[in-house]
Amino acid sequence: AKEILIVEGGNIEMRSGDESKEVPITANCAWEMTYDPTVWNSLTVQPQRGVGNGSLVINTDQNTSVFDRVDTIVLKSDGGLKQKIALRQESGDPTMNISDKFVNFKAKPGGSKLLTIKSNVAGWNIVMPSGIDWMHLDKISGDVGASTVDISVDAIQSDIARASSFTILYGSSSAEVIVTQEGMNSDNISLGVNT
Repeated sequence: AKEILIVEGGNIEMRSGDESKEVPITANCAWEMTYDPTVWNSLTVQPQRGVGNGSLVINTDQNTSVFDRVDTIVLKSDGGLKQKIALRQESGDPTMNISDKFVNFKAKPGGSKLLTIKSNVAGWNIVMPSGIDWMHLDKISGDVGASTVDISVDAIQSDIARASSFTILYGSSSAEVIVTQEGMNSDNISLGVNT
């Protein structure tokens, strides 16, 4: 009898949040399944062998990266019949976690403040407002993972507080960080008065 080895649907698509999928196999023979586990670390496909009709069970974790994950599953029968299955899991949404969206400084700052940015986006950028020369950042771009941005401000020479913000662009999204600085009168300056 002629060997039959068919994977229902041929290619397998998973949404970013899908963590498990069962794929039916139609077969009248013994078969073996292989895939490359180094391409996609959290991927497992079971069983490795079967006889006749069955199912492949695909398990993974949620895809939080902004890139699709792909791998190829190969089914082979004992008689040499071969089926390649393209497996793809959609990318997750661009995410960014910022340690503080409101950063406040005293009139005499006494040092800089660190902002931690965790992102799954390669190539995020900070856009500074034009005309703001009192606020300084040690970097205006970063990559996937955790980065720190050192924020510093010049000492203020006025009783009037000031505020500005900068925007972090990542993927097609953005986040705003507001930076404020108190006026001199809020530092509780004590004046020595000569009598």
